[in-house]
Amino acid sequence: MSETRSLAEVIQETIPVEKETFVVDSTAKASWAASKYLEAQERISACKKQAEEYTKKIDQWFSQAIKEDLKTMDFMEYQIWPYAQSIIEVHKSKTLKVPGANISLRKKPDQVDMEDEGLVLGYMEQIHPELVETRKQVKKTDLKTLLENNELIPGAFLRKGEESLHIKRV
Repeated sequence: MSETRSLAEVIQETIPVEKETFVVDSTAKASWAASKYLEAQERISACKKQAEEYTKKIDQWFSQAIKEDLKTMDFMEYQIWPYAQSIIEVHKSKTLKVPGANISLRKKPDQVDMEDEGLVLGYMEQIHPELVETRKQVKKTDLKTLLENNELIPGAFLRKGEESLHIKRV
């Protein structure tokens, strides 16, 4: 984009200019337009399916491409770990500096795993209720009813649903 042209000019160039305006003013034209709509919808579905297939193939390729490198990393970590641990302990440092790398051992934070979240939640509600989170949320269905009954609620309003066109193949 040259400096003398505005962004609006560049955008305007990307908008297709129609020479004739198509107007649906008969059943035949509505049928033709609906068929074009459905054809476009089918092409989009086909493209989406193809994209999913490509993504699956890329994921498979990626997994295969890194398999040997992951094995190398696992093996090298297995080999380095005991040596690094012993040197770090002896020198009372946190890092082993070698040409081309700094090697350190770090403790990952402990994690909580729950085999049965419902069981844990029941126990916690009884024994430690202060540790149970309760999310307060407005029930939108009930709020909608109140607004439909002309109740004024600060910060809430009723937005009328818009009509939309649905086209299905028959």
